[in-house]
Amino acid sequence: MLGGAQRAGVVRVSAADAEGEPLLEQERFEIGADHGVAVDLPDEAVLVTVDARNTPVSATVELTGGRTGTLRLRQPEVYAEVPAVRPGAGQSSG
Repeated sequence: MLGGAQRAGVVRVSAADAEGEPLLEQERFEIGADHGVAVDLPDEAVLVTVDARNTPVSATVELTGGRTGTLRLRQPEVYAEVPAVRPGAGQSSG
């Protein structure tokens, strides 16, 4: 279940099995502050990636059929290399 969005946005969900074979590939869901999205994952899924665009989201995973599992969450790795460009920077005077 995906929810907790602050505004309208798009969430893309991918899932893979234990061998790394894709089960879902960037499946697109629309989400909003007033509604969540239930995503049915294949039973074979061992890795799920949720990519939210335009709004942060929260997620809950429910295992059914008496199954148990471990849920590990990590923040997305965000790196940016933004050059600092200023007028006159790098020019010698004189």
